[in-house]
Amino acid sequence: MRISDRHIIGCCTAVALVAALPAAAFEVRETAVERTPASALPALPSSGLPALPNLGVDEGMRKMMRGFRQSYDSGDKTAALKQLETAAEQGNVAAGWKAARMLSDGDGVQRDDYRAFRHFARIVERHADEGRDSINAGAVSDSLVALGVYFRNGIKASPVRANPIEAVRMFTQAATYYANAEGQYHLGVMWLDGSAGRADAIRAARWLNLAAEKGHGEAQAILGRLLYMGEAMPRQAWRGLMWLEIARNNATGQSTGWVREMHDKAYAAASEEERRMARQHADRFLRAAERR
Repeated sequence: MRISDRHIIGCCTAVALVAALPAAAFEVRETAVERTPASALPALPSSGLPALPNLGVDEGMRKMMRGFRQSYDSGDKTAALKQLETAAEQGNVAAGWKAARMLSDGDGVQRDDYRAFRHFARIVERHADEGRDSINAGAVSDSLVALGVYFRNGIKASPVRANPIEAVRMFTQAATYYANAEGQYHLGVMWLDGSAGRADAIRAARWLNLAAEKGHGEAQAILGRLLYMGEAMPRQAWRGLMWLEIARNNATGQSTGWVREMHDKAYAAASEEERRMARQHADRFLRAAERR
């Protein structure tokens, strides 16, 4: 996977997307696809942080991570971030991912999306050729999703411009090769609102279904609405209400309000038979999820 300077300024060439799924089938199976191979890349600008002393990689990294944890737990997150970025430049993927999350979330430090973007990009550039069973696979997958969000929205006061083609490319890599539920969810939303090309509710529902099966609450809610309302597809009322029931059960954080509102409106309009079928299958799904 290459994220070159052209990608960073939003001027990229067209790339191939996932092959269209058969229109007649709703449920799809995840299949591995070939990754875009990584190649030699120009080095990202240095953060200017000092290099670790020449103690040997393992000893130096262990010392740094102990220092990071002490600083983080004591509330000195600026020092903790500096230690993470030092380790990231020395090749510690977990440190780079944690630094990116601190910067993107504003976790005790000033939020800096472009700086976070650079950390996520470094992880993808250096490790995208590693297999799905690699110790770094989770960080690469999550970094692809984060880059997709940044390319979808752009980053103010930075060279990163909104670029839906690049966003789809990042989400597709995460969704297909890594079977990342968050990537599948974002692809579903982009196909639903037309930002991935022309709006395609059937294709959106396929991606949302894959994420929903993995327990992604927002995907469950949106898929449920699509099926219950029959938006651009045959209506499946009880199945849609089932996903809305599951989503309502799983809702947390900022999504809780709109997920519950979506569920309650559908539930009020549903027949008693639709409610019974939805509850029965939702309970079965939730019990199976608890056993996993």
